[in-house]
Amino acid sequence: MKVIITFEHSCLTAADFDDEQDFDWLIEQNFDVFRIERKQQQWQLKVRHYIGVIGLPSGGQVEILPKLAQAQITHADEVTQTRQWVQQMLTAVWQALLPKSLPNLANQRLINPPAPNPPPINHSLSLSEWLQAYFWQGFAQYVPNQQYQQFEQNQPYLQGKLLVKEQLQHNFHQPHKFYHQTENFVMDTAGNRLVKTTIERVIGSMASSPLSSPLPPQWQAVGTVAKNLYDTLLSQALQELTALPSLLAQRNYTFISFCYALLTLQQASSQGQFLTPTWLVNMPFAFEKWVGRKIHEQFAAQNFELVEQKKQPLTVQQGLTIKPDIWLK
Repeated sequence: MKVIITFEHSCLTAADFDDEQDFDWLIEQNFDVFRIERKQQQWQLKVRHYIGVIGLPSGGQVEILPKLAQAQITHADEVTQTRQWVQQMLTAVWQALLPKSLPNLANQRLINPPAPNPPPINHSLSLSEWLQAYFWQGFAQYVPNQQYQQFEQNQPYLQGKLLVKEQLQHNFHQPHKFYHQTENFVMDTAGNRLVKTTIERVIGSMASSPLSSPLPPQWQAVGTVAKNLYDTLLSQALQELTALPSLLAQRNYTFISFCYALLTLQQASSQGQFLTPTWLVNMPFAFEKWVGRKIHEQFAAQNFELVEQKKQPLTVQQGLTIKPDIWLK
């Protein structure tokens, strides 16, 4: 698989692609990550402040790395080091991508569950390959949440609870049948549907990679959901976790929030369609979250306050204000 490596704020032209149709396709999609410019009688795609991966119709990928590495990267080992740093940063900030409007589970036994360690794999893998390895590692540790659901059936045998009212209503002239109610464990819960949707929308579209894993048969009955229901589904999934033992709930919470991040970071075309495996991260946002996390780790034993993106007075008269990325007190 051909991987085209580029950087924040750099430019791509048709000459950067083995197949010029890939470049034309990127222009047509009008992704948020690119700004289309015309310079020196040719079209250019100017990369904005994003990092991530964009799948191409030819089967290749565009991998976007941080701008800080652009001046130094000249060899494969330097690309490897940059990928490793990006992977470590993303591992630390997945939790920050959860919407603030969702219920805070810190009051429900889930107190800042730690992110899992990145997979012990070769960091020379592209971000796309690492993403799959990270997902399947979490999937292997994920315990699918199951819950009882009631089913009513009218059959020639009795199983479970006989519903007398319905029996008289439906089977007065067919006494050989029994209208009964049973309760069975089912996997079609909100958390499992979020995981299944992630597999089909993000991970499954990268099935050409040797890191992909087959889905266990019991997952076939689990449904998927549309994009406009992601927030609702996550809220329901987090509520389901409160019924699980604390340690299991923490582990599942970490993986489910990671799945939500993958789904919401997936970029659609201008027509709202997910045509290729594509996920993009706002680099300034992710970097600020990563720096904030490292500051908390460094000064954990001290009394301080950290506030992000807060206006502060620049002068005594408060006539001027500034808005620093991170404010420490």
